[in-house]
Amino acid sequence: MEPEPVDPKTVLARAMKEEGPGGLRKAVLELPFLPTRASSPNTRGHWVARYKANRKLKEDTFMLAMSKQVPAFEKARITIVYVVKDNRRRDGDNWLSMAKGIIDGMVEAKVFKDDSAEYISFAPFRFVVDKGKSPMTII
Repeated sequence: MEPEPVDPKTVLARAMKEEGPGGLRKAVLELPFLPTRASSPNTRGHWVARYKANRKLKEDTFMLAMSKQVPAFEKARITIVYVVKDNRRRDGDNWLSMAKGIIDGMVEAKVFKDDSAEYISFAPFRFVVDKGKSPMTII
């Protein structure tokens, strides 16, 4: 999946317009990091390293969601925007699975009731190239 060279806020605003009727509640959480390579399901390292990377993503996201007082949602459609520094090719499905720790952190912060398909769905995620704001994950 090729990154698109646009402003991250523009991409997110466009995605949020696609959500549906104007009565839907919306929230944005900006995380000043990207999931690490260690959280990838394709990592060849020891399973403990992957576990620790996902746990750190979960803890960091939990702390940010709590400090920003992100409201709780009964059901949600999640849009993920990865702000990256270059236009390199990236494995899209791998990046979606790397967000598991982030979603788990939001569940722990009570933003979502559960991370099952009954409560959340995913809009297509995007990569945006912005050297000044990278690394960042916007949900």
